[in-house]
Amino acid sequence: GGETGVSWEEQKRRRNRQNSLPARRDKVLAAIEIAEARKRAIHDLYEDPKFYDRTPNAEIDALGRESAELDAKIESLLAEWEEIEKELAALA
Repeated sequence: GGETGVSWEEQKRRRNRQNSLPARRDKVLAAIEIAEARKRAIHDLYEDPKFYDRTPNAEIDALGRESAELDAKIESLLAEWEEIEKELAALA
């Protein structure tokens, strides 16, 4: 290749990386969507005025924990997505 200082191996590695990143980004975005949909579902349960009457406390607690875990998961997925975008921009 015409690039000085960049070995053929390095170019190949970058190209592979460039090819694999969009698929990873799609996976991450899909995971974000699933987590956000689940969070909305939990939120909708909470919005139902009969929810608290009908639902055992243990289940309410479990949903609260799941909601908090989803928050953390979404946050780390968003961070990963940002990294992928940055790397794609750097490789482009």
